[in-house]
Amino acid sequence: LDQVDLDKELKKPNWKSGSRFLLSGTKPDEISPLTLEGRSLTIEFADNQPPAFRVQYRGSPKDPLFTISNASIKLKNVRFHLPNKTRGALPSWMLSVSNGSLVVEGSSLTGPYAANDVHQGLIHWGTREGRTLGETDPLRHTLLVDSSYLRTRGTVVSVSGSEGRVEIDGSLLAAQGVCLDYQFSSVAEALPIRTEMMRSTLAASEAVFQIRGTPDDQLSRRGEFFMVGFFMSFENYVTLC
Repeated sequence: LDQVDLDKELKKPNWKSGSRFLLSGTKPDEISPLTLEGRSLTIEFADNQPPAFRVQYRGSPKDPLFTISNASIKLKNVRFHLPNKTRGALPSWMLSVSNGSLVVEGSSLTGPYAANDVHQGLIHWGTREGRTLGETDPLRHTLLVDSSYLRTRGTVVSVSGSEGRVEIDGSLLAAQGVCLDYQFSSVAEALPIRTEMMRSTLAASEAVFQIRGTPDDQLSRRGEFFMVGFFMSFENYVTLC
């Protein structure tokens, strides 16, 4: 990426859904906010990249770095970083995925330490009414964090909607705010979101889990949680809103 702009390549209309982008470089590469609709992709760092090589944010405040809708994105062996800035000039989310899937494998996603008036967190993943991934997509409505490090001042992962699967395996999630923030669907007939956590460490200053709902939530099961072999460090374990 020392001679090619990643965001320009990703904005081109001629790459096919399912494409793999293998990245290499010697210094930080800045990209502007990207919106991908209906096209899935893999972004992967080549082996043995220097520590200085990482993807950073360049753009106007409030826009997520990646906005993915009706598609799946896989990040493999990448380093994405948001710098410390106290005002503006940061995305609201590093990744915002709607009606799609996100896989983070062997990667480092880091946000700012300093308080910021725009930045909310790293990952916002959810479902909504409308078009969705096809029934044949193997990762339909899945958020998978595997062997990765996620750290930020705000929220590490925000989950909303219904009918999906969240899996965290062999990873470290750390937040000065909330590690995992859930807002389940208010539709009584909605299917639950299933969360599985294995061999991971979660640390947070405010809460490891924040679960928000409505008075109607007692009428049906909104979420299922399965946890095996993980460690938590926290001031508040669960916050119910």
